[in-house]
Amino acid sequence: MKFASNTSRKATSIVMNYASPSLYSAIHSGVKTWPAGLSIIKTPPNIDRSCLVRGFNMLGPHPWVIKSRIGVKTQPGSLCTLPYLVRGVGISWYWHGYHKIPCGELIIGQSNVTVETYPASCRVYIQ
Repeated sequence: MKFASNTSRKATSIVMNYASPSLYSAIHSGVKTWPAGLSIIKTPPNIDRSCLVRGFNMLGPHPWVIKSRIGVKTQPGSLCTLPYLVRGVGISWYWHGYHKIPCGELIIGQSNVTVETYPASCRVYIQ
């Protein structure tokens, strides 16, 4: 997946490197996450990169109902604090209403209320 976001100001790649019989099978067979390859992921400076995971159908922490079909996100947990990052394709969340970004980036800030969205243009390459 490649996209250009307002936070990185240049093209960014997310390599999934996941074997599956088909993209449909990978997306629809449940929630899968694995540690992110940090060498290829550029983030805003205030994001804790050690907390990032990538995968399919990733679910975000409570109280935000966040789902990213394909992408990278901050994993929930006591060691991973705000700001929370979701970057990918098919991002939706519920926080005082329902919101959806076909492709781009979502950052939830320190105040638990600040939500920044950065829609982007994406391409998904499958080999």
